[in-house]
Amino acid sequence: MDSAEEQHLAWLARSFGRTDYLPLTVDDLDALSGAGTYVDKYPGTHLFREGTDSDAAYVIRREDVELFRERRTGRLVVGRVGPGAVIGDISMLRSQPYVSSARAVTPVNAFKIDRSRLLPILLEHPTIAIRWLVAGLNLLEATQRRVLRLMRGTVKEQVAEMVLDE
Repeated sequence: MDSAEEQHLAWLARSFGRTDYLPLTVDDLDALSGAGTYVDKYPGTHLFREGTDSDAAYVIRREDVELFRERRTGRLVVGRVGPGAVIGDISMLRSQPYVSSARAVTPVNAFKIDRSRLLPILLEHPTIAIRWLVAGLNLLEATQRRVLRLMRGTVKEQVAEMVLDE
């Protein structure tokens, strides 16, 4: 195994769930590595679009991606993510259309993981499946905490809290 491959596998291991929780084996990492390919996106180009078939998830390796939803009044930005973020996985695993669009803000490098290649790996490698589940639960918990914080106080305080979050 060469240095570049070792770096790639180490990066994958850090990107899925807590690194102190159920370490991934070399076999796990080889399998996960085989589930996708790297893609480069230039500023303004999409990784995926709201409403399209969700056939892949993306692990952001470099730079920033904006998540947004199209509305009659224009684009509603729902988040901005950077290195290590996994996006599109919930829609992909549910076989539902993407609920938002993802657009490169800066030149982005991401690992695109195809559903058709990932699902058998999750069945054969329970450690990957559990770590992916833990990562999703962490995101869900963070979202719940944000909603609960926004429900406190006056409308003015809620808006101030949102501005501070952004």
